[in-house]
Amino acid sequence: MSIATPVKHVDKSQVGLTERQYHIGIAPGEVCSVALLPGDPFRVPFVAGFLTDVKEVARNREHRTTAVELQL
Repeated sequence: MSIATPVKHVDKSQVGLTERQYHIGIAPGEVCSVALLPGDPFRVPFVAGFLTDVKEVARNREHRTTAVELQL
């Protein structure tokens, strides 16, 4: 007979807010809080072709991050 150990819940809401995210290769401040998610990394250059002042921020495996300055 084993005794169940209590489950310890961890608050992850603040995890990664101050450090580089290894899977996408970006750190806080390198991109804004608004994002377009094209679904396919090969669509990123296609969408970027319609924008100006495009800068590739990071590229890691299937993740591509591109920043652009928008004036609304």
